[in-house]
Amino acid sequence: TPACPYNSVNCSSPRQWSFEVSASNAGGSSGFSAFISGTPKIGYIRDSIWVIWGTTLAGGTCLGCHSAGNPLIFSDGGDTTHATSFNNIRNTTNIVFPGSPLSSFLHLCPTQSAGCTPPGFTNHPGGQRYVSGSQEDQVITRWITDGALF
Repeated sequence: TPACPYNSVNCSSPRQWSFEVSASNAGGSSGFSAFISGTPKIGYIRDSIWVIWGTTLAGGTCLGCHSAGNPLIFSDGGDTTHATSFNNIRNTTNIVFPGSPLSSFLHLCPTQSAGCTPPGFTNHPGGQRYVSGSQEDQVITRWITDGALF
């Protein structure tokens, strides 16, 4: 298995938190609950999702096509906060379906899966960038599942 290329994402073992809960009000306090474990939701900035667009995969980068002139722009060149790419992804039709990540173009197109039909095309014109189930795909589909948060 290749090393995970993303500095803040542990591709093989995502972050997990454990916590316990207690409630308090004017009438008193409850005891602590049993420990509950969970994995925090992935964020576009916090977990560096945007790094994937500039990573060379299958001989090219997503930024090679998804720039000026493309209906889905991942970077305008001056997108230092990554808000432009995030907003373009969130506001472009069919790119992200939080309730159905496997139906989202952000999963279907770079994996060259059936159902990727961007306007004017019958499949992803950039070809397959990574395979379905790859580290990149897992991070992106998890981000979408988590609500595609900034």
